[in-house]
Amino acid sequence: MQRVRKYAILVLIACVMLAGCGRQKNTDAVEFGAQQEDMQDAESAAEGLFYHFADVKSYVREHEAEDVSVGIDVSKWQGEIDWQEVAAAGVDFAFIRVGYRAANTGVIFEDPYAKYNLQQAETAGIKIGAYFFSTAINVEEALEEAAWTCAYIAQYKISYPVAYNCEGFKTYGSRNYNLSNDIRSANAMAFLELVESQGYEGMFYASKNELQSSNYWNTKKIDAEYDIWVSQYPGTLLQDNPRTSYTGDYACWQFTYKGVVPGISRSVDLNIAYFTPDTVAEPKDTTPYELVEAPKSAVSYAAMTDKVIAKRDTALKLEPSASDDVEAVAVLRMDELAQRVAVGSNGWSMVEYNGEIFYALTADLETTEQ
Repeated sequence: MQRVRKYAILVLIACVMLAGCGRQKNTDAVEFGAQQEDMQDAESAAEGLFYHFADVKSYVREHEAEDVSVGIDVSKWQGEIDWQEVAAAGVDFAFIRVGYRAANTGVIFEDPYAKYNLQQAETAGIKIGAYFFSTAINVEEALEEAAWTCAYIAQYKISYPVAYNCEGFKTYGSRNYNLSNDIRSANAMAFLELVESQGYEGMFYASKNELQSSNYWNTKKIDAEYDIWVSQYPGTLLQDNPRTSYTGDYACWQFTYKGVVPGISRSVDLNIAYFTPDTVAEPKDTTPYELVEAPKSAVSYAAMTDKVIAKRDTALKLEPSASDDVEAVAVLRMDELAQRVAVGSNGWSMVEYNGEIFYALTADLETTEQ
């Protein structure tokens, strides 16, 4: 994989570098309390600026090397995507979020659109990569995330890297709040090492602010082993700022979250990769996968087998809704025991109570050893 080296772009950076800083992409921030970097004047002044994919692709073809590719990264926040339209628009690759660990409970969820996106992008002929959103607090959890990711993507043609994305550690209340650089970096490298042991190429994602001068990561240590995917949004047209101002090595640049791509009804992150895989990778597991349709709901549920008690009198409902229109049909009394069968990304758990399945607020439940 080609990597953009500092000495190769010094002159260009001197001409176009902004003092501005990137911010973490806002998609995961909404659900998982990820940190928000300070918006710089350049981006604030360009709130109305959207990047149309055709214009971006045309510019890259004219001004970048032949092996530079242009793509997107997507998750459930983009909703149902028409991947044939995306392919027809000339998108070279897509990084697809396959899963995440919730910032409050630590439960691993699959992205509800992941299988649909993997299958449809592959069918449309778009080369795919993957990423996992981590809130690991130690190496053991990071390895669990990596193993989960590798098992999840094994049946798909993953030609682009598998990326580690960790946010939320500057948000009070997140389970990975205020971890040290050493711990976070060890988690990332453990994840990526396992990914590469399974035959994938690992990549590390973070914002320019976090990476520069090892502000929040042991950047040099990570960069010595793995390629960097840097996020920075200059808020200007590419011809005005054709490179990130990040001065370290990087292989991919996420330059906006305001991409406009045919086939995607919502704005989407756009990326420039300074490489193109020569071939389409073969699946690690050749067992045919089961085709899925686009999900009707963006909520994920993870199976659980734990006993829980109610921390307070807790309403049990037939639907996961706090609305008064959905009445409680039973009450789990304080300290009363129930069997939890699943926990949802929407803040609700499915519990078995008196032989029936109900929904209860996850925050009202506590795992017990009883």
